Amino acid sequence: MYHFITNPTSSGGRGIDHWHEIEEYLKQNNIEYQLHTTEYDRRAREIAADLTAASEMVDIIVLGGDGSVNETVNGIRDLTKVRLGYIPTGSGNDLARSLRLPKDRIKCLQMILEGDNYRPIDVGFTQSEGLRRRFLISSGIGFDAAVCQGVEVSVLKKILGRIGLGRLVYLGIALKQIFQLDGSSVTLQVDEGEEETFSGMVFAAAMNHPYEGGGFLFCPKARDDDGKLDMCLVSDIGKLKVLMLLPTAFFGKHVLFKKYVHIYSGSSYRIKAGKRLNIHTDGEPVAVRSEFFASQEQEKLLFAAK
Repeated sequence: MYHFITNPTSSGGRGIDHWHEIEEYLKQNNIEYQLHTTEYDRRAREIAADLTAASEMVDIIVLGGDGSVNETVNGIRDLTKVRLGYIPTGSGNDLARSLRLPKDRIKCLQMILEGDNYRPIDVGFTQSEGLRRRFLISSGIGFDAAVCQGVEVSVLKKILGRIGLGRLVYLGIALKQIFQLDGSSVTLQVDEGEEETFSGMVFAAAMNHPYEGGGFLFCPKARDDDGKLDMCLVSDIGKLKVLMLLPTAFFGKHVLFKKYVHIYSGSSYRIKAGKRLNIHTDGEPVAVRSEFFASQEQEKLLFAAK
């Protein structure tokens, strides 16, 4: 039995049409399934919690965007008791981009149903002042999280999503945030080592995968199975230079600007900021905090990806 968690409003409202395409294939091939729809925020989390309440292995397939996968993963009670598949229909699709999932939805479904394409991937978590959230792609504090917050409330996200241009929303909101940029003094501690101080941090992102924000290659060497998190921290840079630097991040060339861009690889990161900043997990705004901690869960998750 395959349990499908579907967001009917993903892809600019075309999520339900995508599901009908998947459902037709399932019926034609006599595949047993059950549909669970996310009628409201955090519903995917509740569904995943209910499905994983028992001790047996469960097959869950998410049809939606990165946010739907994030909510599902945060509802799973025991990561070792789930096989998770993902058919991307969102606007950012950074997880699908990193895992090189088929763009064709039926081919992606077929890959999942083959059953031999599952492999263990890392699951990170963010923790701060009562907050604890898992993530698969990344978790960040500062500018990138502020962009996520802007995208979340943007009317253009739905409009452009309908015509397959949802990625432009991230770029547009990012440009807007640049002109409102106000860096923060922070201390960074990697793997509980010595603290490093930055006078004007723009953002810091702890990443399991190379991409976030709709295709920005912030951590080109990040891997999802090495038990570590890569971090991209940008600091002490003016608005104009940020504007010039941002496009290079689509190709991972921002790492060449070592005066402003700092790349780390470690097991955990702790940031203390001089003011409260936005925090996101997998592009979903989750909190505003002055402290940020990111590390890996002890257990890995079986995920359908070649």
